[in-house]
Parts: sequence; structure tokens; C-alpha cells
Amino acid sequence: MTCCQTDPYGEELAAGNFRYKLNTPLRVQGGLSVQIGTMVLVSADVEFINYANMRLREDDGYTDFSQSNEDIKEVYKSVVNLKAGGEVRFNNLFLRAGGGYYPSPSSSISAPDIYSYIGNVPGSYWEIATGLGYRIEHFFFDLVFQELPMTRNITCISTMLPAST
Repeated sequence: MTCCQTDPYGEELAAGNFRYKLNTPLRVQGGLSVQIGTMVLVSADVEFINYANMRLREDDGYTDFSQSNEDIKEVYKSVVNLKAGGEVRFNNLFLRAGGGYYPSPSSSISAPDIYSYIGNVPGSYWEIATGLGYRIEHFFFDLVFQELPMTRNITCISTMLPAST
């Protein structure tokens, strides 16, 4: 038995190569840093991403992406990512810590079968980072530990079921 990719209605998708153009999501970023004395630096960043604005466009003269673009609008939404961190300096030694929050780009959808060809959309997650740096005239050394504490539920459903005997 061979398995093939299907659309939400169970119809086999044509095999082959497709030429397309992808409009990536709108992304706007801003940040602010404040130095306190000569030892402390605090910073924060905000990032707006409109995932629902992604679009596929044909580049081969005949492929129609209108349904895929409607699905993208239904599945994805805009998000605001938040990041903050700080650094403390002791002569040539730097201690750093920070983190970020990244909300899920998926909105609640009414047609879960869209996932069969769009794929699993990630949920929200936090990022935590700590670091150590050392600097002398023309030399930098940085060591970073980063953790992404997240739980992901993945559902695998095959659209090709063997015939019952």
C-alpha cells in the first residue's frame, strides 16, 4: 500500500513540482534598552507578526492557490511576541538573563481537517535564557544556555485506511 497526500475531501493531490511565490507575514519590531550606571543594562522588545497575511501566489501560470489562501486566513492570526532581558557587568565579566513569550499563531478553527495538509500549528511557548560573557580588548567569549519549556500535542491521522477484510 502506498500513501499519498490528499486534500480535505480525500481527493488525491497531483504529484509533481509546483512553482509558487510566497508572501511572508508582515513583521514589525521595536525595542528599548536602558543603561543604569556602568554596570546594568535592561532591554525589552515587542514584535508584531500577522501570520494571517501570508499568501501563496502562482508562478507557473495555472496553479490556483485561492483555497489554500482562505485556509491560511482561517487557521492563522496576528500575534505580539514579547522579549525582555538584562545584563550585569563586573569589569570584563558579563552575566545575562532574559526570556520571551511567543503566543500561538493559530486561531480557533472550525474545520480541523485543514490540518491534514497545512500541518500542525505550534502552540504558545516561553523562552528562558541565561548567559555568561567575557571581554578583553579584541576578544569576546560568550556562553548561553537557552531553554524552550513547551509541550506539544501532535495528532497523526492517516487519510489512507486499509480496506477491512
